[in-house]
Amino acid sequence: MGLRNELRGERQSEATWRKYVTLAGNAIHVANPNVLIFAGGISYASVLSFLKKKPLSTTFGNKLVYESHWYPFTAGPEKVWTEKPLNQLCRAKIDGYVNTTAFSFTAGGSAAVPLFVGEVGIPGTEVKKSSDNFLSCFATWAAENDLDWAWWGLQGGYYFRDNRTGMDEYFGALSYFWDRPRNPFLLNRLRLMQLKNQGRESPSLIYSFIFIIFCSMTTLRT
Repeated sequence: MGLRNELRGERQSEATWRKYVTLAGNAIHVANPNVLIFAGGISYASVLSFLKKKPLSTTFGNKLVYESHWYPFTAGPEKVWTEKPLNQLCRAKIDGYVNTTAFSFTAGGSAAVPLFVGEVGIPGTEVKKSSDNFLSCFATWAAENDLDWAWWGLQGGYYFRDNRTGMDEYFGALSYFWDRPRNPFLLNRLRLMQLKNQGRESPSLIYSFIFIIFCSMTTLRT
């Protein structure tokens, strides 16, 4: 159960985050101790770095999951994804993402907390080079770390949103009429991310994967 979607604004702070995540998480855990509790960071679920020095005092019986959202325009203008060679830029962006949010699942021992990328996406109608580079980078890293993630979004459009009737959802996986994929090639690039790449059921026990970052495609070596 998610506690709050994309905290932002002048009233957000580390202190209020800790206070209300703890209160809400405890209430949920008491009501149902089997439920996973998803806590997104501040600044549109993009920052959890304040937890590196002082982790949350409870994991709600190991039911705590941190949530982050990542788009091409997160933590800076989208155009930066075209300003350097992708292999250099991707490494720098991943390092920045790990530093601000994704460090939680890379920590050792009892300090580790699972991470769920609750929103990731790019416009599917017309894929710009910046968006394409972002997706190549994210898909490579997500597949390598076997991350759990959710694409924003499934919906192709809305009856009513932002005071508009019949609004299109350019980030939607489905077309405006919800009758077909908006961009079949884009969905194809997500295939490896959808597999379980670690553990006993992983195909990596049989094959070695070579992930080609520039097209997010995969070759197999037995």
